[in-house]
Amino acid sequence: MKLGKEFALLFSVMFLPGMLTQAGAVDPSSWDGVYYHLTLLAIAIPQILLVVYVTELRTPGFARRLGWHAPRPADVVTLAMTIALLFGALTILTVVGSLMPGHSALWEPAVKWSFTRYELLPLVVPASIAVGYREEIFYRAYMFARGEEINLHPAVIVGGSSVLFATGHLYQGWIGFIVSLVIGATFGTVFAWRRSLHGIAIAHGLYNTLVLVASTSV
Repeated sequence: MKLGKEFALLFSVMFLPGMLTQAGAVDPSSWDGVYYHLTLLAIAIPQILLVVYVTELRTPGFARRLGWHAPRPADVVTLAMTIALLFGALTILTVVGSLMPGHSALWEPAVKWSFTRYELLPLVVPASIAVGYREEIFYRAYMFARGEEINLHPAVIVGGSSVLFATGHLYQGWIGFIVSLVIGATFGTVFAWRRSLHGIAIAHGLYNTLVLVASTSV
């Protein structure tokens, strides 16, 4: 299978359907349902394994280039580093946004999540981490490793993957796009530097969980 076809297949299976339908199908209260989290797990885990399987078929041993191996102490360091860099980047973005005229209205999210069943957190965390792995193994690990094969500059790979990732969050409005662009660039830069899928994927999942809880507690 040629690289372009492989990319198109994986993207079409994993993300394109959601991009085409999410604008009219987002339920802000969905996080309060057990079925929703079980569905996330049921979708994310096979898709993660699909990336590993398909890439291994084409290039044996490629999964290790994706960071697909047993967690290591270095991944813990990357996790802490990613969280620190992410919140630093988002803090700068918030400060810049606060200086813009009419920032309160401009920075109002298009979707306000509703999460009240905190007893579901033991299910929310693994579901969020699974989603983190699903997005990071494709948008960062896969796109970076395959981009290297065709000699793309790391900055081009990080930029392109970040824009594609942010496009999937347009249902959250333009501010959702910008925030996702910053998040994608941060994760992409860390992966280019550390090559740790576990570090950025777990950081992604924990960030999603924290944002969900924080945004619905105010």
